[in-house]
Amino acid sequence: HFIGPPHDDVDCLGFESPWTSKPTTEWSVDPAYLASFRREFDRFHTRYSEILARRLGQWQMNYPRERGAMMHRYVVKGVPMRYRKEVWMRNIAPFVISPSSSSLPFSDSVDHSIRIDLPRTFPDNRLLRVPSIGSSLYRNLSALALHIPAIGYCQGLNFIAALCLLLIGEESRSRDLLLFLVLPRVNYYTATMSGLIRDMRVLEEIVSRDLPEVHSILTRLDVGLDLLVGKWFLCLFIDSLPMETVLRVWDCLIYEGDVWLFKIAFRLLRKAKKRIAGCHSSDQLLKTVREMASSKDAMDCHSLITTERDRISKGE
Repeated sequence: HFIGPPHDDVDCLGFESPWTSKPTTEWSVDPAYLASFRREFDRFHTRYSEILARRLGQWQMNYPRERGAMMHRYVVKGVPMRYRKEVWMRNIAPFVISPSSSSLPFSDSVDHSIRIDLPRTFPDNRLLRVPSIGSSLYRNLSALALHIPAIGYCQGLNFIAALCLLLIGEESRSRDLLLFLVLPRVNYYTATMSGLIRDMRVLEEIVSRDLPEVHSILTRLDVGLDLLVGKWFLCLFIDSLPMETVLRVWDCLIYEGDVWLFKIAFRLLRKAKKRIAGCHSSDQLLKTVREMASSKDAMDCHSLITTERDRISKGE
């Protein structure tokens, strides 16, 4: 989750460095892997910091104020952190939860599920350990449960709500962003997950058409894309990609919508197609897909988003 710089103990969102902090996450499992990842991260950050500085200069000189070709180009190339809150929230109106609905209690089971997941949400983040911020996260998840009773609560929403809160910083406006992200995807989080199943079928059709070698392996091993990458869509790539890549994906997702879920999923599968084609068991396939999250392809967010090409469009 740490987005750097590498020598810092804590980044601007409160995530601890896996190298200088007391081990609290999966990074501590394999010291050799951690050392290798550190070297790769250092190399990436050296290159990427130059891109960030250049993009910040472009935004400062030519900050696009209206939607259009220029805004689209600037968003895809990356929104600087200092502008991200404004850009994300620009077209998100405040959601009004009526007093009558906000006073209705949700079930004890929903409340219990939310409370159970709070300490599990980004345990490597220092800000979320602050009681007032943890309380804000609980209230935002509770508001979501009240506003969308068809969902109540679903695991994964805690990570989305937490990232909204960490980046926006204001409880009410981060709740607006949370609702903005969840409402179009309500059927991802209901008991049947019908929306997620539908979108996995769409992705499977795209993979069948454009990545036949990947589709052949999935068919031979009888593994569905929902098992492999369903979490990518459910959590909007949180905990499946490096955090800087997640932020870059969200830049595009908030501006253009679900097409970017398909674009990123397809591009990652395409980059890994040779490794996937070499899998001989479902366990090996699952391991290969999990390892994509920490691969150079996933870390190099600028290349993943700006230089890759595909035939996926909003009308797909």
